[in-house]
Amino acid sequence: MAITKNSIIYYKDLIDASKEMIKNIAQNIGSYTGNIPSSYRPGNSTTTPNISRWEPHTRYVYKATNMTYMPENDGTLSIVQVSQFENEFNSFMESRGIMAKANQPITTRGMINFYNNLAAFCGSRLLLVSGDPFLNDGRSVIYYKSGSDIQVPSVPMLPEGNLLTSAEVNTSLSLLMDTMNNVNKGYGITYTYEGHSSSSSSSSSSSSCSSSSNCSSIFIAYMRI
Repeated sequence: MAITKNSIIYYKDLIDASKEMIKNIAQNIGSYTGNIPSSYRPGNSTTTPNISRWEPHTRYVYKATNMTYMPENDGTLSIVQVSQFENEFNSFMESRGIMAKANQPITTRGMINFYNNLAAFCGSRLLLVSGDPFLNDGRSVIYYKSGSDIQVPSVPMLPEGNLLTSAEVNTSLSLLMDTMNNVNKGYGITYTYEGHSSSSSSSSSSSSCSSSSNCSSIFIAYMRI
């Protein structure tokens, strides 16, 4: 059932909406989206245009025909099948006791519990991937990281009910921010590259700069409770 104004919201509605949200923002679930440059895809190589550089002290002009970059992959950059993502998400919600309530109307406390756990899941599974700025102007995209070894932080659960105290609201908001900020969500791609010039060629590896960000923008619904 879609979430609409003045309708009764069940846990299942939030579970389904959250799965769709993650599938929409992660660029590697099911397939690579068009937002991912080739230099972010394992198995691809990207060749730069011709490069020349003037060395004033030696009065020598260095000319390179090209520079070829190839991203290394530790599994983070791989495509994640939709079924794999959904199994991991459902298993997580089941482990937190949320899936068992799928057909129950959600309470105010239950909604806070849900979004705090969703924040923990996204903070551990969604990565802001960045590559070499020389290749892609520093573009960053979101990847979903699959795997059974990923630890999702535990979240203290409020008892069910609709009435909240101011202390509970403050504690829950602090917990939400701590959950998102205490997880490293930046991933810098490491490249193997080869440079070719008129006189020599060489190969080496280079690690891009990692960047971090948080997923707070996807929890706007939390602030509307």
